[in-house]
Amino acid sequence: HLPEPQMSRHLFLGTRFAASLAGYWLMDDELVDTQRFIDTIRDCDGIERSAHSKTHSKLQIHLTMKHIPNIAAGLLGLAFVIFGANHFLHFLEVPKPPEGSPPYLFFGAIGPTGFLSFVKVCEIIGGILVVLPKTRNLGLLVIGPIVVNILAFQVFLTKSAGLFDPPVIAVTVLSAYLLWVGRKKFLGLINN
Repeated sequence: HLPEPQMSRHLFLGTRFAASLAGYWLMDDELVDTQRFIDTIRDCDGIERSAHSKTHSKLQIHLTMKHIPNIAAGLLGLAFVIFGANHFLHFLEVPKPPEGSPPYLFFGAIGPTGFLSFVKVCEIIGGILVVLPKTRNLGLLVIGPIVVNILAFQVFLTKSAGLFDPPVIAVTVLSAYLLWVGRKKFLGLINN
């Protein structure tokens, strides 16, 4: 179809080419709706580009929404890498549970056996995999059981005392969000 009057033919073709490249990159490996992206850019072209422009804001929101999963994955991966590495390097102080309490007995059982070290290695590997877009879902498969275990530990062993601690909430919300974003790929595992 013909470009709108305020756009030259060269600008229209250049915009179409740039949008197709950017559209593919922004959508990772999913099918790209390049035409919607081009229409948004075309709408912005004839309008004064101010921060309050409605269509310019739409373009900014559209571009920002594509980066939210990457930001969430970066935060989640960073948390797991830091807390996993802390087990080996001891750069953060971890409070000890009261002696004789269920958490104390739990860590007394899994610490000396090497099981906790195994879990911490899985946290580091899962955290790194989650940060990389191509391996994000594999990383979620690695850290998913760890997140469930964190929640079960808080509910059953601490009687929900630490369930609403900021790190627990952050890890749970970020994991759930990334699982929701990749739900189509995970549902493919169930349907086959």
